[in-house]
Amino acid sequence: MDRREIEEIGIAIGIVVVLGLGYVGSASAGEVAGVLPALGEALSGSSGVVLLGLGFVLSAVLTVAVAAAVVRYWAGSGVWFLGSLKRGIDRITPDSILWRAAVWLMVVVVVLLVFIGAIPVLVGDLGDTEGGAVGFADSFSDQELNDEWETIVAGDAVGASGTCSNAFANLPGGDADGDGLPDDWERAGETPDGAPLPGADPAHKDVYVQLNYGSTVDPLSSSEQTQLREAWAAMPVENPDGTTGITLHLDDESEGAGSLAERAVVRGGDGVDGFYNASVLGSRQCVYHQVVVGQVEDGDTATYVETPGFAAVVDGTTRSDYEGEVSFRAALATHALLHNVVGRVDGNDHTADGWLAGGPDNEFLSNATAATIEERGLTKVRQPASA
Repeated sequence: MDRREIEEIGIAIGIVVVLGLGYVGSASAGEVAGVLPALGEALSGSSGVVLLGLGFVLSAVLTVAVAAAVVRYWAGSGVWFLGSLKRGIDRITPDSILWRAAVWLMVVVVVLLVFIGAIPVLVGDLGDTEGGAVGFADSFSDQELNDEWETIVAGDAVGASGTCSNAFANLPGGDADGDGLPDDWERAGETPDGAPLPGADPAHKDVYVQLNYGSTVDPLSSSEQTQLREAWAAMPVENPDGTTGITLHLDDESEGAGSLAERAVVRGGDGVDGFYNASVLGSRQCVYHQVVVGQVEDGDTATYVETPGFAAVVDGTTRSDYEGEVSFRAALATHALLHNVVGRVDGNDHTADGWLAGGPDNEFLSNATAATIEERGLTKVRQPASA
C-alpha cells in the first residue's frame, strides 16, 4: 500500500468527519443559540450566512487536510490495518472501477452512520437544556398546535407557591367591580406600598401584569400586546359602569419588568414562581400578575401557571403556523392569565371550550368561565406571607 493510497483513504476519512461535524452543528444550532444568544444574533441575516459558509468551507478543508496528514504518516498498526482492509476489499470486488467505487461508497456510508450514532455518546449534551431553545418548536405536530391543545396545556395548572397566601380581609372601601383590587386603591391610583395602578377604575375590572423575558426569546411585540388587551376587553363579564370586558394593563418597561438578563428555563411546575419575587417585582409583588416568556422544556407542555395565583411561565417560541386570530404566544398568555385570575371552573382546571380549553377555535371566554367570574370575582390581591 503506497503513500498515495493511504493519503486517499485519509481524505475519505476527512470527508466523513466533515459530514459528521456538519450533522452535529445543524442538530445543536438551537442549543448554541440558547447558550450564546449574542453569537446567534451576530450570525443572523445574509452577512451571517456568508460568514457561516466561509467558516464551514475553511473548516472542511482544514479537517480533510489534517485527516489526510494523520493517516499518511500513521505508522505501524495503523498502516497495517488500512492495508489489510484494502486487500480484503480488493479480493471481494471485481476489477471494474464502478464496482470498486460502489463498495468504497458503502464503506463510507457505514462508517458515517456509526460515527453519527456515536456522537451523542462522545460529545454528550451540548447545552444544559433538554430540548434547547428550539426544542419545543419541533416537539409536536401542526395538528396538536391547532386542534389538540390538551397536549400543550396538559398539567400546566399548579398550586400557588404561598408567597402571596394571606388574603386581605374587610378592606375599607370594598371592591365594587370584583377585580380583586380595593376601590380605595383604584381611586388613589396606587397601593399603600406605592405600587402604581395607572388607569385603574373602581367601576371596571382591571388586571395588572408585569411581563418579563428570558434572554433566549423575543419580547412580545406591540401587536401581540394589543391582541392581549383586545382579547380581555372582549370578554363578556359585567361591570358596575354598565360595560363588559376586563382592562388588561401590561408593563414590560418599568424597573424590574422586561428583560431578565438571563435564561428563563422551566422543566416542571415547581419552577413557575422562580422569578416571582420582590427583587423582580418590588412593591408590585402580590398585586401584579407576572407572565415570564421563556423556555418551557417538559414534553409538549407549553406553560405552567399558579391556579389561582400570580405567577405564570409561557414558552416564548414563535409559531407562524398557529391558525388563530391572535399569535400563539398571545393565546398562551391569555390561557395562563385566566388560570391566575379565575382558578378552577366547576372543579376543573380546564373548560370544555373557550380560552381555558385553548386552540384557535376557542379564542373566547366560555360561559362557564364568565359565570365563575361573575360569581367569585377575580383573584384578590394578597399580602406577602412574611407580612
